[in-house]
Amino acid sequence: MSAATWRPDDDVANTARSIALEIVRAAGAEGDLATYYSVNGDYAGATFAGLGDNDPRRITPTDLLAVTSLSVSIPPLAVRRFTSASRAPEINRLLEALPTDVGIRSGKAHSQAMSEFYDFVKRCLRRSGSEASNAWVTTSKICARKRPLLFPVRDSIVVEVLGLKGSYPDDWPVFAALMDDAEVTGGVQALVRQVAGQANVDVGDPALTLKHLDVLLWMHGMRQRQATAGNPSSPRPD
Repeated sequence: MSAATWRPDDDVANTARSIALEIVRAAGAEGDLATYYSVNGDYAGATFAGLGDNDPRRITPTDLLAVTSLSVSIPPLAVRRFTSASRAPEINRLLEALPTDVGIRSGKAHSQAMSEFYDFVKRCLRRSGSEASNAWVTTSKICARKRPLLFPVRDSIVVEVLGLKGSYPDDWPVFAALMDDAEVTGGVQALVRQVAGQANVDVGDPALTLKHLDVLLWMHGMRQRQATAGNPSSPRPD
């Protein structure tokens, strides 16, 4: 994806903004964050971004362990690919092209490098004997582990909640627009400050607003799915 194509669909972006604001302002939003980041619970909490040392130029076993805390598995062949000495130079090159201190709101300038890293990770997740990989959720989570300011943790729940198209060239610019919206980001940051002071809660890095927004969207979406699954007259989502 080139910088020239970095523009969200206006209708999708406006809908996503309205939904995100409603979720961030909901009465249960603070409780959702506190539950997700509870050190006594089974949610990933701060483990995903904060586990161990996150080497900015490598994909390490610690990174892969952190990613599995988000309920995905990484095939053994993919583990070997990510950690092999033969692929280390390419991983180093791809990650060096991605800044560690720039957020997705400035992603237009880095869209090509983001796409190259994303596509590389997805290829590494290809299973033995397969010519292509459909592991877009795991790919998104590995990318978000390495650059949590740039890559959203896209999965089917978050995509469904925001009404996104489900392809990263379409979805990333929508997240960029959300991170450029003062009401959305201000609401998330206010919630993080409130939760950070609670006992037995570890929000990790409070500056990871994109990740904290994802948590709010995901917790909301999980409740929606559970409610739908409990209603026999409603279709079960994929």
